[in-house]
Amino acid sequence: MFDQGLAPSLGEIEELKAVAGEYCDMPTFATFCKEVAHINDCPKLLAELFGCYDPSCTGKVPSRVARNILQNCGEVLTKDEIDAVLEPSADEIDYQAFCERLLSER
Repeated sequence: MFDQGLAPSLGEIEELKAVAGEYCDMPTFATFCKEVAHINDCPKLLAELFGCYDPSCTGKVPSRVARNILQNCGEVLTKDEIDAVLEPSADEIDYQAFCERLLSER
């Protein structure tokens, strides 16, 4: 689903389950897919979020700041999910490279 440009949140998936019930018909699924398509997502837009925490425009933020963003903005991630995408021992991250890598993996 993600490799097709769809990025439903857990809440959106639960909402689909509530609307569709046990079986989802094609028109309902097609509508759902249109609603969760994130065709305009790009690394630059995501990096702008991290850039708000980079007043010196270094292109980097402390790892703890990146973790805080991922735990509190949008579809929040668990500690294990964050550990899977961020290097646990890194003091700071290059957020542009991180955003490019993150969006290229979907």
